[in-house]
Amino acid sequence: MKPIKIAQIGTGHDHASVIWDSLKKNSDCFELIGLAEPIEANRDRIYSDAKVYTVDELLKMDDLEAVVIEAGKEHEIKYAQMFADKGIPVQVDKPGSADFDEWATFVNTMKKKHLPFGIGYMYRFNPLVNQAYEMMKRGELGDIFSVEAQMSVRHDKEKREWLGKYKGGMMYYLGCHLIDMVCMFKGIPDEVIPLSSTTGNEGVESEDYGFAILKYSNGVSFVKANASEVNGYERRQLVISGTKGTYEIRPWEINSEGKYYTKAKLTLLRKWQNQWTDNSREIVSDVYDRYDSMMRHFAAIVRGEAEMMFDYDYEIEVFRTIIKACGAKKRVFGEDEN
Repeated sequence: MKPIKIAQIGTGHDHASVIWDSLKKNSDCFELIGLAEPIEANRDRIYSDAKVYTVDELLKMDDLEAVVIEAGKEHEIKYAQMFADKGIPVQVDKPGSADFDEWATFVNTMKKKHLPFGIGYMYRFNPLVNQAYEMMKRGELGDIFSVEAQMSVRHDKEKREWLGKYKGGMMYYLGCHLIDMVCMFKGIPDEVIPLSSTTGNEGVESEDYGFAILKYSNGVSFVKANASEVNGYERRQLVISGTKGTYEIRPWEINSEGKYYTKAKLTLLRKWQNQWTDNSREIVSDVYDRYDSMMRHFAAIVRGEAEMMFDYDYEIEVFRTIIKACGAKKRVFGEDEN
């Protein structure tokens, strides 16, 4: 099938360059025509191999088939909405916006026009997350009563100060991945209790310690994303607890020369097993690229070969949950509404 003619908007997100590389690499799926960088402060980051357009030039193209938005947290929804209004499929960086109302307007535009869109929650495409999800759907883990998700790291002082731009800080920046995981396995929570705080590390006052509790009728789940945790990367984990089994992913990603693989422990309930010993079996994924599966899935939904992973209304409610976990009412950037 003919590759999808696609352009990238922005370079502001941390992983924008690897998305660019993934679009180039997967040339059977995409014809990458170029880049628009609408944020003046980021124009020194334009890739040397990029043909440069303005956003207006891309909007006027009749043969443009999709865009990927990597403009940065508080900017991306503006450009996503422009292409939604034009009727163009959109892949947008996570969590999609810094403002709930703007996000809901964008998603509802896509829904009304029946346009496919993707969002950059890379863990949705992790091979062992997918295995656990399929096991859950088949009932092999029983009733899921708890999901525990951690995604920490030791950022430098400058990065932790940058987190102060956003209400919730680290919860908004990386905790959104974890909220997505809890909602994926448990659904939208009945109640969200935000508990983010600052470690005070090196005098930084941002909420660099993201933490939230998600309450359900049959249990409590939690998410933790700490930007001051030494070797936090190795302890990134997802624990899915059900009445028939536990699926524990840790470490979430192991870097192997720019590629990744994942390890997990699966323990299924057996009548004969001794609960005081480790009866798990280890699972190791094949080596994979963090972003290729995500971008290839986007290509598949644009072509009509696959469905969106979750429906439009679900994507609105996941973002509403993120806003609550950040301790905000409507927005995490700028003045929040009371």
